[in-house]
Amino acid sequence: MKRSSRTLLNALPAVLTCWGLLASGCSDEKKLFDVEHPERGPSELLSNGDPITDGNFAGGNDQVPVDEASTWDAEPPITCGEDCLARCESLNLTNPVNKGLCTGLWGPGGSGTPIVAEEACRRLWVDTQGRFPTRSEMKDQCLDRPWGEVVKDLLSTEAFVRLNRRHWADRLGYDTESVSVERIYDMDRVVEALYEGRIAYDEFAAVLSAHPILTRRHATRGDRAEALFWVLLGRPPFGDERSDLGRMYTLWDNNYYDHPQLGMRLPDAYIRYRCVDDEGRQSAGSGECTSVRFGHVETIILEPDSRARKERDGWLMWSGLLTASEWEKLQTPGRLLTQDWLFWEHAANVVIDQYLGYDLATQVPQVGEELVRYALDNNGDIRSLHYAILTSAAYLQSSTGDRDAKLRYTYGPLKQIDAEGWVDSLNAMTDSDVRRCDLRINRPGDFLDSDSPSAYALLQESDWQVNDEGRIDTRYRDLVRNLGGCPDNSQGGRFKIVSVLTTANQLNFATRICDPALEGGDGRRERASIEQLLPKEIGADESITADSAAEIVRYQMLHFFGRSPTGKETEAARAHGESCARSVCRAEEFARPACYALLSSAEMLFY
Repeated sequence: MKRSSRTLLNALPAVLTCWGLLASGCSDEKKLFDVEHPERGPSELLSNGDPITDGNFAGGNDQVPVDEASTWDAEPPITCGEDCLARCESLNLTNPVNKGLCTGLWGPGGSGTPIVAEEACRRLWVDTQGRFPTRSEMKDQCLDRPWGEVVKDLLSTEAFVRLNRRHWADRLGYDTESVSVERIYDMDRVVEALYEGRIAYDEFAAVLSAHPILTRRHATRGDRAEALFWVLLGRPPFGDERSDLGRMYTLWDNNYYDHPQLGMRLPDAYIRYRCVDDEGRQSAGSGECTSVRFGHVETIILEPDSRARKERDGWLMWSGLLTASEWEKLQTPGRLLTQDWLFWEHAANVVIDQYLGYDLATQVPQVGEELVRYALDNNGDIRSLHYAILTSAAYLQSSTGDRDAKLRYTYGPLKQIDAEGWVDSLNAMTDSDVRRCDLRINRPGDFLDSDSPSAYALLQESDWQVNDEGRIDTRYRDLVRNLGGCPDNSQGGRFKIVSVLTTANQLNFATRICDPALEGGDGRRERASIEQLLPKEIGADESITADSAAEIVRYQMLHFFGRSPTGKETEAARAHGESCARSVCRAEEFARPACYALLSSAEMLFY
């Protein structure tokens, strides 16, 4: 279901009304908890206005030099002199990656590795939609269209937003044992707003810096400061930075609250009022809440009122009762770090690594500089960085280039698909039952154990599937988790590896999809119908020939890989067809093993 932010004006009074009554229960359940909108936190203060840009980013269709016979073997470092700079200027490049890359590639006289359209479309679909494209998607939405338009269309899809929500779920470690499920939903909603272009990346960073997803996930103020440095700047803080920024996290504390609708005790962030006297008034001159390393910012000095309760060791308040102005104060650490140029450089580097798999900005520093200026020119819209890299020559190169080249950026990326993407691709290509793990609820069993109708309803509204017996369908989760996806986030996160275990799991799933041994119907929903594996003109019981075998392989490769077979692949198909024909082989008896061979191949794992 598509969700939209509520404005502060409309949302805050209702939120505070029931949050203030949490200890004694609330008579209006809709105001306190809604299974369709369970999020609670600073996301409710975000604007519901138009996107901060129109999404029409520049640089999507640069014409760059291509030399298919190039054997450029230059070694770093590359120096770009006057002639090099003049040549780059003459190219009239508008893409920021291309502008920076020119000083290390075309300007000095080099060239990359040309890519074919099918390879480019396939790569783009995995990177923006999370799965391989079908042949019809490639034909109708990608091939023979301006590349900038294709990228723009895919960046506006719900699948693109969901994929990046999953990236942030991994980075922030969503875990309902450590953080309230309401807060996880809330942070997910903030990420959604970021990738829909409704908030700028620096605003996102400010919200994150004081969000319980970070403050409750870590135990001490120093740990919180260090976590923020890693997420926003990509490095650990120096000792003085850690201790000084940690002072801005002095007020945060970890505790629990009993949720009256879910019937569960949830972990959440609290405010422990420090730097105040016994009467709750600001204590003058207190250094515990004052930052000197970042400009003598007397940050987070809040005074308790009727929302707080007095305990023996001071005043305490649930963070769910914070007002808009208090949230704003608490977000000071994020706003300070966003003033650092490294903040924007790291944002660019994260997107570069996401799509290229290597640190291009280190090899060609001008790329990072151009991307930072580009993001700022586009009001901090994170989508602009995605657009720039996906439409760049660095991305639009074939992975079949010279892999011994000293300059990594002279050939395109070759990456391993995520576990979810691999399974979702096979499901989509064979119309099998598509299931998912919910990225916000990593422990669905805890919600079933609560015996609460609201907890059960929350699961039904999530991406988890609850069967007729009231149990979680874990088949998808178990398969994907064995392949490194659907991370639990309590002990470990996502991983990618090629091993005996993962290969065995992949082969087993491909077997269930293709049924190469023709074991027949056993009620498995994964098994593809034979109509999906054969061209319309070839019947399942038709005797196989070399020609029909080649046509079957061609049909399946177009469907699974989005490309036609090479000459060698066609020869191999014909040879297998002739061998099969000698034993009076039927089309189905050839098509199902062919399906298994293709879906278990490296081309279905790497892209």
